[in-house]
Amino acid sequence: MNRIGIWYAAIVFVLFFCGCSQPGIPEGSEMSDPDTVKSHMLQISTGIDWTAELEPDFLSRRKKNSSDRFASVQAVSGVGPVALYLFPEDYIYPELPGFGSLDITSLEPELESVLKEFCSQLVLWYNARLPEQRKNLEEDLAGYFVPIQTYMLTVFLYNTQDIFSVTEYIYGKPFSDGSYRQIPVRFSNADGWFDVQVFFTRTASGWQIEQVQYGAYVNE
Repeated sequence: MNRIGIWYAAIVFVLFFCGCSQPGIPEGSEMSDPDTVKSHMLQISTGIDWTAELEPDFLSRRKKNSSDRFASVQAVSGVGPVALYLFPEDYIYPELPGFGSLDITSLEPELESVLKEFCSQLVLWYNARLPEQRKNLEEDLAGYFVPIQTYMLTVFLYNTQDIFSVTEYIYGKPFSDGSYRQIPVRFSNADGWFDVQVFFTRTASGWQIEQVQYGAYVNE
């Protein structure tokens, strides 16, 4: 056989081998009917109990810049960091049972500064042991009140004078009504806590306290 004949025989052999094999299909198996496969998968899927979507439009919602919102959340003296759960469109702030939301983004910086000063002075008063110390602190605390409302401070301190060793406080979301702000504050020590509602009003001298409401001390 000449060289041309040998090459011709080789080409025929290769074409015959390729035509008899089907890559990707195991030997002895048959191609499944696409309609049969589809009906089988539909039968399986109809028997599955799917969980309802909690946030159907979660992926389609537009993300927003959150740097300014995070910057507005400040740590309170003596209180650990507050965890925030960030979602693309809104924030879900943690809440304390029986206290309320810890979202303070609507709290004006000036008012927050006055609130923190007042609460810090109050913590010092609860930790003071000598009558002279408490008297001096009471004079400082009275400066945060509207002058004609200082008797509210006297009543408040008298009814909570047996609480000692307050170590921390935390304040929550304010309630607004015009120039009035109602802010919840929780004071706590090693044994328990008590809640206070501080009512502020904007005056010519700035933010001042008009009223203080308080709840019973809760032992933990």
